[in-house]
Amino acid sequence: MCGRYSLTMEAEDIIEAFLIDEFLAEDWKPRYNIAPSQIVLGAVEANGKRRAGYFYWGLTPKWVKESQKGKPLINARAETVSEKMSFKHLINKRRCVLFADGFYEWDKERQPFRFVRKGNEPFAFAALWDLSDASGGKKPTCTILTTAPNTRVEAVHDRMPVILREEQLSLWLDHQVPFGQVQSQLAPFPADDMETYQVSEQVNSPKNDSPSILQKI
Repeated sequence: MCGRYSLTMEAEDIIEAFLIDEFLAEDWKPRYNIAPSQIVLGAVEANGKRRAGYFYWGLTPKWVKESQKGKPLINARAETVSEKMSFKHLINKRRCVLFADGFYEWDKERQPFRFVRKGNEPFAFAALWDLSDASGGKKPTCTILTTAPNTRVEAVHDRMPVILREEQLSLWLDHQVPFGQVQSQLAPFPADDMETYQVSEQVNSPKNDSPSILQKI
């Protein structure tokens, strides 16, 4: 699963890196330890423009009522997303991406590791979103797609988030492209283009959200 990540970039750098046309998150500040249920930054394609704004991490399908509310869905398996009732109605018209520059996983001994792209290049997670009515008002909730791990992640965890390159990102956000044509892109990101290192147990608590989280140990 993917249960924690970072986006340490300033707004202007995000806009440039991801070719954003409209940036609606005016109060954005760099984040070092993003956790489920928190507000996260991502983008959709609307009227030919790439629009960045906030989602709540943890999908609650819009048909779920308050009395039925369970644990929000923070991840969706890319291999079965087109079959599951919670996701299959979203795969063509509710695709989005979440921006990141690193993610964290824990090994069997509960030692946390940070995974980044070589050169600390930013990247985007493939995600799905929906408007939730579960809290008495509409809000955009989202889930991150996961896939089998590459050889680097496999040493720590049995799943990894789906990471998209720019050309894949454009296809994923294009609602004119059927899901069947982009599903093959939801594959493990190349291990040779990633690096990993141990970080301290500070990351275990979402309350810790400072640059010290990123330090190698």
